[in-house]
Amino acid sequence: MWENFKSMPTLLKFLTAHAIACVALLLGSVIPHDSFSVNGHAVSYAVWWSSGVGPFASLVGVVGPIVGVLLLRKSPHARLAYLGFLLLGLIVPYPLFGSPLMALAGAAAIGVAVLYLYKLPAVQTYFAP
Repeated sequence: MWENFKSMPTLLKFLTAHAIACVALLLGSVIPHDSFSVNGHAVSYAVWWSSGVGPFASLVGVVGPIVGVLLLRKSPHARLAYLGFLLLGLIVPYPLFGSPLMALAGAAAIGVAVLYLYKLPAVQTYFAP
């Protein structure tokens, strides 16, 4: 997989590392500490989980590394999985947690990601069989 990482275009390397690094969301959710925050307000570990933010952050923390590995393995489904991961992280939470207009910014980011992942020749070459 290291050879695949080295052969990736630079931005795709960043996107892969970003996806894998999301495991920090899982670790940050399941390990109790005193710095949980929901909508800018400090909350307890119990509120973190009961508000739905903890389970959602944990889900992103599980899905992200899986998607990162798919990208590293040049899976034929990796690009679509990454777009689904972006949908999960950049659109889904905002209507659920009270900021529906932020989902528009997420949709724009996903649009740019679609162009990058499916139209850029360097990325097409990376995923070519």
